[in-house]
Amino acid sequence: MEKNVAVWITFFVSFFGLFSCQMPFEPDNWEITVNNSGSSSSPKATDLNGDGILDIILGSGAQEFKTTPHGVLALDGKDGSTLWEISTRNQMVGTPLLFDANDDTIDDILIGGRSAELNLIDGKSGSIIWEYMHDNPDADLINDTLILNFFNAQLCPDIDGDERQDIIVSYGGFIKAKPSVSERPQGYLMAISSKDGKELIRMPTPDAKEIYCSPVLTSILEGQLSILFGTGGETIGGGFYAIGFSDFISGQQDQVTTIMTDSLKGYIAPPTIVDMNNDGNMDIIVNAVNGKVTCVDGQDLSIIWETHIGDGYEGYAMSCPGYFYGDDDTKDIITSYGYGPWPDTEFTSNVLIDGRDGTIVYKDSLGTFQYASPIAYDLDNNKVDDVIIATNHPIKTTLPNTSYPTTFLGNDLSIHNFMKNQSTLIRPTKIGSNLGSTPLLTDIDNDGYLDIISCYMTDSKNFYSFSKMAIERIELKYKREAPFNWNSYMGVATNAIDHPQ
Repeated sequence: MEKNVAVWITFFVSFFGLFSCQMPFEPDNWEITVNNSGSSSSPKATDLNGDGILDIILGSGAQEFKTTPHGVLALDGKDGSTLWEISTRNQMVGTPLLFDANDDTIDDILIGGRSAELNLIDGKSGSIIWEYMHDNPDADLINDTLILNFFNAQLCPDIDGDERQDIIVSYGGFIKAKPSVSERPQGYLMAISSKDGKELIRMPTPDAKEIYCSPVLTSILEGQLSILFGTGGETIGGGFYAIGFSDFISGQQDQVTTIMTDSLKGYIAPPTIVDMNNDGNMDIIVNAVNGKVTCVDGQDLSIIWETHIGDGYEGYAMSCPGYFYGDDDTKDIITSYGYGPWPDTEFTSNVLIDGRDGTIVYKDSLGTFQYASPIAYDLDNNKVDDVIIATNHPIKTTLPNTSYPTTFLGNDLSIHNFMKNQSTLIRPTKIGSNLGSTPLLTDIDNDGYLDIISCYMTDSKNFYSFSKMAIERIELKYKREAPFNWNSYMGVATNAIDHPQ
């Protein structure tokens, strides 16, 4: 692993002067690179070494089905140096779920990936506490339709009676299937023991379709704890469902409630749980692959509003809630949709939706393909949330001593204030692309100044190279003045629930 500490004199490049002049500021920035790696995982932070500074945990991987020594990375938040790393047999695409599994006061890391990778890792030492499936040299990871993928997991109430929370996770997705192939292995909703990784429950999808959508647990329907999940994929129809947690653990799998279906494409992004109609109860924002965003009332599962992004759009990112538009007390939604059928997405549009009625109030193409999700925070403490988005865009130039143009991939991090119609680059454009890693906004060293952690792949031509990855810490000039609501993938607690912390 290479390390490069970068300090910029000119930190922001401002298009419209969003940020006012301030006193001289020396940011605590660093950037490291990891060879033969890339990432679709999103970073999370917790103090692993007890020095009072948050450390960074991230899933990684080489090309599909290749073993990598960098499958899970833990980096010292102070300077980006490696605390530990875990070797895996395939890409770790899940976002880390942090909780203290061994009662040593240090968070441990649960993370999923391809080829049935689901590992619980001791946060302090980096040793494996358990893994769902051990490496087997005789396993056919490519063709065996029983070896699928794990995505983002959730903690749930104790199932096996050991007085510890257990784990709910989706298991599905057959990577070998081409977009034109409609017959694919059925996916499952699974319960796993947090103590030893043993499988407790395996529920097949109610429509026998594949599954990529990470499950979400929330209290809906008069306070009943339920599991929400979607099925289907980029080219396969599916549905969005709910099952009561008690029905799930008691084997009453026929009690699944169908909330919506689509015959052409499925539901891949996890739902966002937020009170949209200000009735004191949580509602459900569902992003469908087939270009629709739907707001579902959490009390009776009726449709509050439904918005069609446009013909030809596909959605793989989560919706981000916040007060982005208007002077009302209703939260709005910002989300990203790509135009064109996967994997031939032409560009990505970021769409702002008025939370009152689902009206699209802003839609702009900000780059080429990516499925990282937006995050939000009121940076200037003016009661309007700013949006932070990672985007990719082509850089067209003519190289020295040549007469013909060439195109490179460029990656930006930008801040948007939709009330003021202002946009600001956080740092200069980097060569490379962010395929699907949502940035993290936090205060790493507890000095009051906000930090952004993001990663991108440095290949100038190939979105899917997984040949070299950069991870960067950028300290902003702005202080943390309010709790975080949606500062990372799946929110503050990685449970998709809009809740300040």
